[in-house]
Amino acid sequence: MNILFIEREFLPTIGGVERVTYVLGEALRKTGHVVYYAFYGQDDASLVADYKFHFNQHDSDESIMTAFKNFINTNNIEILICQNIHIPRFQKIYKSLKSTCEIKIITCLHGSPDMWVNKNKWGCTFVRIYFKELLRSLLFKLKGNPYKVNQVGMYELADKYVLLSKAFKPVFCRLNDVDGSKLSAIPNPCPFMDLTTKGNIRKEKTVLVVSRMAEQQKRISNVLQMWHVLADEYPDWNLKIVGDGPDLTTYKSMASKMHLPRISFAGSSRTPQDYYKKAKIFMMTSIWEGFGMTLIEAQYYGCVPLAYDSYAAVHDIIQDGENGFIIPLHDKCEYINKMSLLMKDENLCDIMSECAIKTSANKYNQKRIVEMWNVLLDEV
Repeated sequence: MNILFIEREFLPTIGGVERVTYVLGEALRKTGHVVYYAFYGQDDASLVADYKFHFNQHDSDESIMTAFKNFINTNNIEILICQNIHIPRFQKIYKSLKSTCEIKIITCLHGSPDMWVNKNKWGCTFVRIYFKELLRSLLFKLKGNPYKVNQVGMYELADKYVLLSKAFKPVFCRLNDVDGSKLSAIPNPCPFMDLTTKGNIRKEKTVLVVSRMAEQQKRISNVLQMWHVLADEYPDWNLKIVGDGPDLTTYKSMASKMHLPRISFAGSSRTPQDYYKKAKIFMMTSIWEGFGMTLIEAQYYGCVPLAYDSYAAVHDIIQDGENGFIIPLHDKCEYINKMSLLMKDENLCDIMSECAIKTSANKYNQKRIVEMWNVLLDEV
């Protein structure tokens, strides 16, 4: 089949949806599909241009539709996979393309269906974030919810609507009042394929965070608060935080004011696997996620993950007490207890590490995920 992914940016190395799009697209290409990428934002110029279609989002709707129609007809595109451009303006464009070019549309939701639901608790994030989300919830009630508008609009338009977990299906149906007949569930693949195992990795006593530095979702302030408790008790351990984002400066200032020892901010990285390979423990403190790519990436290299029970799909990835720990949302005391358990019990950490490697390699390898996509493509 000839497939066109549509994405905001074509930057596979920055992580998130961009990396998933490229990994999935290239894996599908290897099974015989012809794959192209459409995007309006930044581009990775080092990658071949033959299969890339850069359009201008500031053009008129008619100009964008014309550009897409020409590209679709020239390259005999059969299926458009919409990754994360779901706004009503583009819904109109997709509807026109579907009717004039006779293509099928698959929509992918790369967040949790309830990502807009306010799960905040006082004292568990910055004051400005707490009140910002209270205000947002109020505005949604008064003026309407754009997340719901996007989800319902794309569901009605799509031939198939892909969620990242079966556990998201009842949540999606309940919040959006739809029957769910178009819904499918396919997780993201692990992007790594170097077959590295725990047995030939020299692990260090490092606690790792790989994340965008954005408090509204990622809650890295919780990491710093918990490290403040753990650091003195475990003086031979260190904390490494990898990633960039709008709140990085705030986190650095917070760490300095708290006089946190043995903590380093590594900034963004094109090779996060270099950090996963060395670390023993991985921390996620997000208040919501779509899937949590960093969890399966950490598991792939035997880095035992801990995460808040803040989204349904976390239970697909972490089997609590076997290949990681799931912590009740906002319960920093329990999070610290489970961290302490791993840090003081090397044997337990090693056992869970081996289990984590098997989980990532077996459940989220690219071959298995591509097989699921091929079944879906045949259905469409």
